[in-house]
Amino acid sequence: MKKLILMILIAAVGFVQAEAQSDQNRGKRKAKMDKTEMKQKRNERLNLNDDQSKKLDEINERYGQKMKAVREKKKAKMLKSIRK
Repeated sequence: MKKLILMILIAAVGFVQAEAQSDQNRGKRKAKMDKTEMKQKRNERLNLNDDQSKKLDEINERYGQKMKAVREKKKAKMLKSIRK
């Protein structure tokens, strides 16, 4: 009886996992957009003019540089702690 219940449980888990993977492969995810497509979509969605778009690009660039520095600092710290 225990073996039967265990086999049914394993089969159910396997079925759920297989079904979840097949959902991902059905094309529900869109292809990644490149930078220019993202900017165009953003500008259309937010109804930005050229000046506003340029200012937002500058803000995003500064933020990106700061975030890159933070990620590099954290990565160096993790590597340092791993090597000890």
